[in-house]
Amino acid sequence: MTGGGVNRLVQGIGKMPGGGSIGSYVAPALLLTYHLKCSQLSMTIWEYIAQYLGIGLSIVLIVRLLSLRLHAVYRVFGLLLLIDLSGSVVWLILRFSPSALQAFLSSHLDYRVVWTVNHLLTCAALVTATYLLLGEILKELPGILRFSRKFLNGSFIVAAAVAVLTMKPEYSASGYSAYTSAMEGLMLGELIIDRAVSTVVFLVLLSILCFLLWFPITTPRNLAVFIIGFTAYAAGNVTLLLVQSLWLHRTSQLVSLCVQLLTCGCLAFWLAFITNAGESVSTKLRYRLSQEDQNRLLHRLDIINESLLRAAER
Repeated sequence: MTGGGVNRLVQGIGKMPGGGSIGSYVAPALLLTYHLKCSQLSMTIWEYIAQYLGIGLSIVLIVRLLSLRLHAVYRVFGLLLLIDLSGSVVWLILRFSPSALQAFLSSHLDYRVVWTVNHLLTCAALVTATYLLLGEILKELPGILRFSRKFLNGSFIVAAAVAVLTMKPEYSASGYSAYTSAMEGLMLGELIIDRAVSTVVFLVLLSILCFLLWFPITTPRNLAVFIIGFTAYAAGNVTLLLVQSLWLHRTSQLVSLCVQLLTCGCLAFWLAFITNAGESVSTKLRYRLSQEDQNRLLHRLDIINESLLRAAER
């Protein structure tokens, strides 16, 4: 999830059952480490513009992906956008609904639960889209695909294990470990695991992009467009999660705005270049290669693929 998710958490948190204060519901460590607003629950006009623009572009892109009836990679990514969008809608209702409705929602809805479930579903959709994308790119190279999936499985397991093992030390280092409740601890744990998993997703997407930039593999134009945008999208997500855990409020606020604008750029990029024709038109990201060099690289790739297939059969 991009910058709007944590923004919505901190801003929506004040509308919880019982009308308690921020301090009574959110551990100071969570606000200190992952906050975008530490002194005021308000966004600048530019942050509002970026967030509303992102919501609008997400809606248009979801409708476009559904109308184009594209294959599973895009459907899962459309679901990812829809999940993230639902979190934005809840936040908008909590923030801008009439007072009577706000009072009703505050007595029946804990935004922490909404945010945590939304974040978990987003993370699951992100991982699923990555696996589908990997399968789509390497479907003609089953040996490399099988090895890549095994490696990816191990990477996610290691990332989750490291996140769990470092969760307590990271929270204790903040100096507020005695303050947290079970719900707040769950939220912080989810953020730490999300950071680890999102980092793996970004590295995998970057590896796929580098693979396509090096080897003259032919892919549908839509898929090439999606990979480029998805890698930038994942990079923004990881950058924001890392910055929020390492740097201070002003830096996080600026990076949050930049990431939201980057996300808007990715959404606009997909809207402009993902088309029905792009499914049948093929392209290569590796240019300026002679036919001899292309044949040489593809031959090397076939050798690697055959070697991995033989190794898997032993």
